[in-house]
Amino acid sequence: MDNIRSIIYRMESLLDTSKTMPMGGQKIIDARRMKELMDQLVLSIPQEVDAARQLLENKDTLLQQAQSDAKRRRTEAENAYRARVDDNEIIAAAQERANLIEEEAEQRAAKRLEQADREAMAKRAEAYNYALQTLQTLERNLDSALGTVRNGVGMLSPDGDRTAGVR
Repeated sequence: MDNIRSIIYRMESLLDTSKTMPMGGQKIIDARRMKELMDQLVLSIPQEVDAARQLLENKDTLLQQAQSDAKRRRTEAENAYRARVDDNEIIAAAQERANLIEEEAEQRAAKRLEQADREAMAKRAEAYNYALQTLQTLERNLDSALGTVRNGVGMLSPDGDRTAGVR
């Protein structure tokens, strides 16, 4: 997101430092520089989407860690269970403890997975919304600049017709 913001700030700076037309207060923008910044913006958006995708991939790692932890704890509980086979009360307690540990681990894994999904979806939505807003702002700025150019062409045409040369 910082790269996209940086590009937008540079676009705003280009707009702010552009010369103003004497009449109407319209700006004259360096089209080549604006095009370069727009190209950089278009290249930056997929990077932000890739960051969100990486977050989704991390959820698989978290799930595997939780499952491994659950297996390890279950093995520990089973070993404790076998060591106490002679006493019925201890056997029942160990089995119950193993079940609780397994349930706990599964619940934690499910919570981590849900959290990773929510975070990834939020990041993706944020990246898309930010890109859309940026492009809509750019579109408004370019429409304004185009209107200025058309007005200038109309004012400078030989017969004074504002629509001359505008298509």
